[in-house]
Amino acid sequence: MKMTYKYCQNCGKEIPSNAKFCPYCDKAQMIKSAKKISAKDQPRIQVNGDQIMITRHRRISPFNMKVITLITVMMDVIVMVLFSSSWETIASNVRNIGSLPVVIYIIFTLWTSWIEYYFGEKMSKRYNDLMLWFIGIMALVAFAFLVAGTMI
Repeated sequence: MKMTYKYCQNCGKEIPSNAKFCPYCDKAQMIKSAKKISAKDQPRIQVNGDQIMITRHRRISPFNMKVITLITVMMDVIVMVLFSSSWETIASNVRNIGSLPVVIYIIFTLWTSWIEYYFGEKMSKRYNDLMLWFIGIMALVAFAFLVAGTMI
């Protein structure tokens, strides 16, 4: 009889398909046939020199995507507010922008790196596409404040 295998949902190691608990991490397993595991569920193998590491990327639900988007928007708003003492001075802060783009770039880079590490490349690409739209909107808002500031 041919033995089929599945992957532990917790640690990602290969275990017999009839195992109820993972022998490596002792977590309970849902029974899943190896044939039913789709390609996207298979662990990705990364080679780093002599070391081979199997990593599994977490999936993200639509609700979590909304939470990540909300956190990103809030981070950008907080950065804008920190650089202005009141809403009336945003236009002057956009004119005297100084290090604001650098700070936003650093926050965006760190946040994107964390998302890629935690959720994987596919999610990072979706997030980057979303952020390009958001950055474009923020640039239009900043331009509107700049134009409004020069008219005053």
